[in-house]
Amino acid sequence: MLLDAAHPADDLLSGAVAPPHRVRQVEREEPGTLDEAVRSWARAARDAPPEEVYVWLAGETATVTRLRRLLVGAHGIPKDRVAFLGYWREGGPLVG
Repeated sequence: MLLDAAHPADDLLSGAVAPPHRVRQVEREEPGTLDEAVRSWARAARDAPPEEVYVWLAGETATVTRLRRLLVGAHGIPKDRVAFLGYWREGGPLVG
């Protein structure tokens, strides 16, 4: 599991995940760090049986859309195995 948090103290999940799963917190200070973490995960997941690969993305709308396109386009993960939800939009709330 990847967690993009604004501050290291925002890690609320690592103690709630049972082995063999783990949480990797991605530091936001360096641009592209989250994208590279997702690419690295996708490369590692390449050898997993397709029925074991499922991605759930939630966060800022443009970010989750970009990451979904990266996973589906560049890494060939089937669209039906990637759920995504934009909770907010950079610069303001979602309208609708």
